[in-house]
Amino acid sequence: MPALLDEVCLLRGEVSTGYGRGSKKIGVPTANLKASDLAAKGTVEMRDRSGGARSGTLEALPRGVYVAWARLRGTVHPAVVNVGLSPTFEEAENPEPIAEAHLLDPIDADFYGEELALLLLGYVRPERKFPGFDELVAAIRADIDTAGRALTEPEFAAFRDDKALLADGAGADETVTLALTLALTLALAPALALAP
Repeated sequence: MPALLDEVCLLRGEVSTGYGRGSKKIGVPTANLKASDLAAKGTVEMRDRSGGARSGTLEALPRGVYVAWARLRGTVHPAVVNVGLSPTFEEAENPEPIAEAHLLDPIDADFYGEELALLLLGYVRPERKFPGFDELVAAIRADIDTAGRALTEPEFAAFRDDKALLADGAGADETVTLALTLALTLALAPALALAP
């Protein structure tokens, strides 16, 4: 089970068209936020457990799979997010880092051009090149299962209704600080209960 990151990462931007691999080749549809789009007209914000925030870039995040909450059309969904270049696709890697979010709740229609907010909370595994599609699909299915289980844990569930996901940045600082404080308290509660 992944641990809560020391710095959670808020990504907010417009969903761009991908390469059609997620849903067409793998059967796992994704909503894509490209690094260049986030830099030009989106948000990449790193928030530490004390409530401090700083700007970041998608390129600076460790490449790999993350547990996240996603907001689309005003509703928060559990998600698993790959940040990287999709190296398994031989000679067809992404030309820039992309956050590829798979929402665990079914979404009926395309949402290209709509705003998507992602709050990356836990690191599952590094991105890697798989020998074939069967191995890639098996790893993605395991990542989806891991994300679904992790997001039911109190330290992750505390972020589900976080206003940083619901707002367009206004008032997000205070809410994320409260959520981080609650998550830290929940994570430390067993140890504190044993203290004299």
